Amino acid sequence: MKRMKWLAGAALALLINVPLHADQGIIPLGQLAARAGTILIGHVTATRQVDGGTYLMSVAVEQTLKGTPQESVQIVASSVDPTDVRPLSAGMRILTFLDARTLQPVAGEHGVQTLSGDDAVRVVSAIVRTELAKGADLQLRDVTPYFTARETPPVLLASLLEELSAHVTPSADGEQLARFACDGSVMPAVQLWAIGESGQLQVAAARPCLESLVKDPSNRATRIAATTALGDLRMSESVPVLLTLIAPLPGQQISARGDEDLPEVRPASDPEDDSSPVADPDERGGQATVDDERPGTPSTLPDGDVEPDSVPTDDAQSRRSDAGLSDAAVLALGKIGDPAAVRDLFRVASEGDDLSLHSTVVVALGMIGGDSVVDPLSSISRTHPNELVRELASQTLARLQANR
Repeated sequence: MKRMKWLAGAALALLINVPLHADQGIIPLGQLAARAGTILIGHVTATRQVDGGTYLMSVAVEQTLKGTPQESVQIVASSVDPTDVRPLSAGMRILTFLDARTLQPVAGEHGVQTLSGDDAVRVVSAIVRTELAKGADLQLRDVTPYFTARETPPVLLASLLEELSAHVTPSADGEQLARFACDGSVMPAVQLWAIGESGQLQVAAARPCLESLVKDPSNRATRIAATTALGDLRMSESVPVLLTLIAPLPGQQISARGDEDLPEVRPASDPEDDSSPVADPDERGGQATVDDERPGTPSTLPDGDVEPDSVPTDDAQSRRSDAGLSDAAVLALGKIGDPAAVRDLFRVASEGDDLSLHSTVVVALGMIGGDSVVDPLSSISRTHPNELVRELASQTLARLQANR
């Protein structure tokens, strides 16, 4: 099974397959345009090797979107230096953001973006010209027509959405964001962005849409994003829907006892080791990784999608196979802070052997706080088989009691 990563806050880069360097991330389009003294659309006429892995690309200019018009430019590329632009073959059409003095690309992959054809040229030209004309006054409605244009280069789209995040507001854009969150006509990256913004801006009108996405097992990426957004909305009405995502694992017994008689925590196995269950960001906690060496990794389909949640896995007694959906649900319930979720959260800490998820439960209980979490945290601190989970519960309980 292939390794799949679900990045909270960076899920966008995954879904639109943006190969950005970790030290650069996604640069807002406004910043990118400001850094470039010249912005051109053109096509590569020749690429020749200069020395070792260094190449020189000759580019014939078709449009000058910013700066002094040029007939042609020469761009240095490298096949060995990951910080440089990669060499492109003759005939490739590109959008390039160039430094005013050197006429070399700014910001790595942001600086040279390949275009698939005339439609891509048209869309890219319109987006960049709109950004240059509007500047700090850019609004969502100015670029809405381009959200269905699948010819848009992934990096440019990511930059545009990052720019819009600084401009959208609940009052002006809430209704539009809610529509994009459930609109199958927009590109997947736009939908994921709209889902995230709906949560962070607390667009209450998006709740029915987000809950419907949570219930839909056909797209795990939107399901996780919608779960996170419901947590950001902090509306107790969403608790029943979120609880369905942490229903008991097959074969787990459900205690009929009341909250006043909490069972001891007894996971299916006890991987009592020295590694912290929350130390590896590639496993859990906002950025979840399902490693191909771990049981239950979701299979990838030929088109790169992930199999629906209903597909059987080889890890029936663990939630690792859901690629972080359980973590997202647990944290969302913690953010909402409704004591009604406490008993189910406590139950999750006694199921399976996923120590990262058990630790996330402790964090969520700490976020809820109040009298309802004292007994569950006390029980976990005394009876959970893993020392690190016990210690986390003890520290969380001590912190809550100190703040009372």
